[in-house]
Amino acid sequence: TGFATAVFFSAAGGIFFQKSINKVLSVLMLIAGLASGIGFIGVGLTPWDLYFPQHVFCVDLGFYCLLLACVLFMVNIYLSHDFPKGYGHYMIMVCLVLVGYILLLKLGPKPGESEQALIIQVAGQKIIVYLLIITTMILAFGSKKVLNRRIKT
Repeated sequence: TGFATAVFFSAAGGIFFQKSINKVLSVLMLIAGLASGIGFIGVGLTPWDLYFPQHVFCVDLGFYCLLLACVLFMVNIYLSHDFPKGYGHYMIMVCLVLVGYILLLKLGPKPGESEQALIIQVAGQKIIVYLLIITTMILAFGSKKVLNRRIKT
């Protein structure tokens, strides 16, 4: 997931270079997307039961930067003249789910408290990861359609 996130946001930035504001937002989106990917890779390299502080840092880096990258992607969609706005609406939903998951991480039950708390956190983690995989696919296909239309015109 970390590698795919970094690659996706590296490629996605080039879609929005129509206006100077899009260029600035795209560079920020690229930086946030790369940082998110690095954070997710770090999550995999720092198991919570062995490297808890490092694991938490990587989780925070991954999800906070991902939220920022998604917000920037959404804004770029709305500022773009040819990217379908439905993708921007979808990104609003993704951002809200990400905020919900971050709140679960920060305010929800701690995994070490009980087995039920661990199940809640793990279930939330699985839901958000699957959503991110689906989101990457949806945005990749949408981006490809936009680029194909640009090539034809």
